[in-house]
Amino acid sequence: MRSAQSHTVAALSFLFLVMCSSVPAEAQAKAGAAKAAADQPPEGPDLLLRDFAPRTHLDVKRTPIERARFPVIDVHFHMDGNADPLEVARIMDGLNLQTVVNLGMKDMWGETLKSYAEKWVKRFPGRFAVMANLDEKQINHPDFSRQAVAQLREDVRNGAMALKIYKELGLVWKDAHGKLIRPDDPRFDPVWDACAELGIPVLIHVNDLKSFFDPIDRFNERYLSLTLDRRSSWYGTVDITHDQLMQHFENVIAKHPATTFIGAHVGMHYEHLYSGARWLDTYPNLYYDIAASCKHLGRQPYTARRFMIRYQDRMLFGCDIGRVPNPEVYQYMFRVLETDDEYFEHVEPNAGLPWKIYGLYLPDEVLQKVYSLNARKLFPQFRRVPATTAARPRAGR
Repeated sequence: MRSAQSHTVAALSFLFLVMCSSVPAEAQAKAGAAKAAADQPPEGPDLLLRDFAPRTHLDVKRTPIERARFPVIDVHFHMDGNADPLEVARIMDGLNLQTVVNLGMKDMWGETLKSYAEKWVKRFPGRFAVMANLDEKQINHPDFSRQAVAQLREDVRNGAMALKIYKELGLVWKDAHGKLIRPDDPRFDPVWDACAELGIPVLIHVNDLKSFFDPIDRFNERYLSLTLDRRSSWYGTVDITHDQLMQHFENVIAKHPATTFIGAHVGMHYEHLYSGARWLDTYPNLYYDIAASCKHLGRQPYTARRFMIRYQDRMLFGCDIGRVPNPEVYQYMFRVLETDDEYFEHVEPNAGLPWKIYGLYLPDEVLQKVYSLNARKLFPQFRRVPATTAARPRAGR
């Protein structure tokens, strides 16, 4: 009898505990559901711009591109030096990416450059290369020009194939009086001349998008980039304009005709390709790369296609997205250059673009030059690697 009573009491106690424990669980579930509902963006006229994420019903051709139609030399990348070169090379093989050039992280000189060259360039000849940077801490040193040239000579001996200049020149670097240093400041003249003497190009990024100099208001097409994605705005922070910076940049190219300049990001002309065309027509020492530019070229496909075809001998492939090669990014770029696909998404993270992308469907002759032949022309290092024109079949239209 006592045993039966004990079992009954135990069962009732267990049931009581279960019921008690279920109360907070149910309450938590209800609270969670309520929070999830509260986190959902409002509908109708109360929807906020930051929550607007439309899904198109437009059904158009989508061409999958796994690897480039021709071998690719990427002249504009910022590699994570701590990555595994063997793993990176495996990714490159899958993309038909022959060579990747590391432009550094504003620190590529001296021992940093030498160490990178030892780990990547010398161990994997033909697959990796490196460019030198300037030491910004020395910019205002009275002997800057001589020191910069001496360091550059050392870096070239240690494997640097070019000099990379960041947009800090013109937008960030300041002189001893707190004034922005212009790209055509004479302290850099000996550096540009030394590059000509050494036979190395200058890959230079001057300026930023026009939108990034405009007020962040309802008229700015890069409003999302400048607010939600926290992209750099120069409005009210610098005493220089987009157009003024373009003029300073052109002054440098004109003053140093013996130096080869590669204007990064289509020379920052992709909002006004007509001026980029004028520069190429005027200055035979100028080339452009298309790093991080497909999102701009691909929204003006007719103009960009004509531009790329007309100046096919002056354009170089560059990625500039990520710290190790990302197949999705490269495949997107190949899709822009090789196909005539319409109205597809860009893949660059946090760009906040209010437009879609269209393919340029460049001819094979142009693709070969942009992908690698123009780089071989500019950089003797790449001529040692056997060239190939073997192509994968082009995706159908």
